[in-house]
Amino acid sequence: MHTGRYGMMGWGHDPRGMLLAKMLQYLDEDQTRTLIVRMIDSRIRMKEHLIEHMQEKIETYQMARTMIEQGRRKG
Repeated sequence: MHTGRYGMMGWGHDPRGMLLAKMLQYLDEDQTRTLIVRMIDSRIRMKEHLIEHMQEKIETYQMARTMIEQGRRKG
């Protein structure tokens, strides 16, 4: 039994991967290529968004650190 991310399922695979594998059986080569390219593009956009979000957090923490340091100097 697999006890990972999806609990006790017995087959040991994530359901999305199984669904995708089943879908790919019914698609021709061009459709498969198009689908995979779209999935990769989606993944890239998601990672870019994550990087932008993390950059904002870094800038916020740097701003807070600067404000705290300035407060120490005054006080």
